[in-house]
Amino acid sequence: MGMLVVGGLGSNLGEPETQIRSALSELESLPHSRCLARSSIYRSPPLAGEDVPVQPDYLNAVAALETALEPVELLHQLQ
Repeated sequence: MGMLVVGGLGSNLGEPETQIRSALSELESLPHSRCLARSSIYRSPPLAGEDVPVQPDYLNAVAALETALEPVELLHQLQ
């Protein structure tokens, strides 16, 4: 079909799990593309420091796509 693309998703504001699950579902509807694999959702703490305000943990996932879209078109579709 085309090239293999691996991308990461992450969120820590609002409803991060809902946002990531929705984004993973949306990948299924990309034109000329198919989702080959997706990871589980993982939790990771934000970077801390004296000048960094306290934030909630991040939720992260990764997905692998096979796509015939050109890179700029894929970027447009993902946004």
